Amino acid sequence: MKHGAAHGDVLVNGVREANALSDGVEGDGVAEDGVEEDSVVEDGNAEDGVVEGQKASMMEALPSELLLLVLGLLPTEALQLGGPVRNVCRRWRRLAGCPSLWRRRRVRCDGDHVDSFLRTVAVAPELGELDLTVAATARVHEHMDQIEKGCARVRSLKLTLWWWDSPAVAALVRHYSARAETLDLCLGYASAAHIGTEILRAVAASPTLLTLRVRGWVFSLLSAALDDLARGCPALQQLDVEHVESSFGPVLVAAITARRPLRGLVLPRRHCVVGRAVLEQVAATCPGLRSLGADYVDGAALVGRLPQLRTLRLWFSYERPDHEFLWALHRNRGRHQADDVTARWGDPVAVLARLEELRLELDDDLDFPVAVLAASRQVRSLHLAGDWLPTQLPHLLRAAPASVEHLHLCSCELRGRELDALRAVLPRLPALRSVHGAHSAREAPTLLWERKRAATQFEPCYVS
Repeated sequence: MKHGAAHGDVLVNGVREANALSDGVEGDGVAEDGVEEDSVVEDGNAEDGVVEGQKASMMEALPSELLLLVLGLLPTEALQLGGPVRNVCRRWRRLAGCPSLWRRRRVRCDGDHVDSFLRTVAVAPELGELDLTVAATARVHEHMDQIEKGCARVRSLKLTLWWWDSPAVAALVRHYSARAETLDLCLGYASAAHIGTEILRAVAASPTLLTLRVRGWVFSLLSAALDDLARGCPALQQLDVEHVESSFGPVLVAAITARRPLRGLVLPRRHCVVGRAVLEQVAATCPGLRSLGADYVDGAALVGRLPQLRTLRLWFSYERPDHEFLWALHRNRGRHQADDVTARWGDPVAVLARLEELRLELDDDLDFPVAVLAASRQVRSLHLAGDWLPTQLPHLLRAAPASVEHLHLCSCELRGRELDALRAVLPRLPALRSVHGAHSAREAPTLLWERKRAATQFEPCYVS
């Protein structure tokens, strides 16, 4: 017991020292420059840089496992090259390079943070995510040798390139895509040059890429690299072209699904028509699709032909879904007519009945989302979004299945008074455990209501 209590005291003091380091202020035995006054001596003959007989830091007494937990609480700036943690002693420097400290960290590199990025990649063996914007590519090009000698792996790489056409971008993709699992490319007008083709050929050569997301105004740059991209990426499972603002989105979907089945697919949102032929190809080559994102029309054409579908995201389209699809959901037609509908739409009722997660983005017409929601009898996670949500929420929740456990609401009009409609509908959802809300898709959801233990009443947690 005394041993455990001693470690507890050491851990508390260690956290206090860590906070002092991260704040850049003088703490218990920590100088302003982040170097311990009492315990740190750079002596090659002393173990871990601490001379025998001198007072050791409280954190020096921690086992490595506990010290890693403390270091994991610190911001990235404290661990990078020249940061206060790395100036303490050799043991801290060694532990600060442990992959577990960096595996989930996200680093953003724009024009104002290039120096911090370079100090980070100099010591981090890997990163969870690297977000590189166009403003940083000029300076990154000057330090490519340093980058290539540093961080060897980035699990998720996000590149936003609207106007800049730089060889540094292609070099970064070549360096990191070999071991990346997720790649998010926002390509613009300038990327229509040969550098854009080099970027996508580097992507095609990635043996570990699982998720590819392409955004922006992608024009003819991919025509030369399209075949390489379709033949490459042997591990690719997820393709997202929702925000491709040109006709290239359907072309990329057709090229990739012709070569391999996918587990997840998000179709283009606007500015292009996917086309019946591409939808037929997706249904034929990707019968094991588990996740689909599409507008109402494309979603209606596909959902009945994907028996393994478990996550469905639908957003409104200016073109309305065929009434035959709604009739198929309501099952209010004759036997002969139902056979005709099945030949065209598959069996959407059976597929929707097996969904586990449903996301609906709404417009002023409730017929389609209500019909889909009523047919989704086993949904556990329900996401509803749109400016019309406050007025439509009571109608949607009346159609929601009793299996819903988590409800997520997203609307710029979401306010506390609009949530009063929940009170009358919540008893119809006995499995509901939590309600989260956000004003925009980029905002972190806030817990609004939570079921307390086994009580039937919900208690408000937050009112905006």
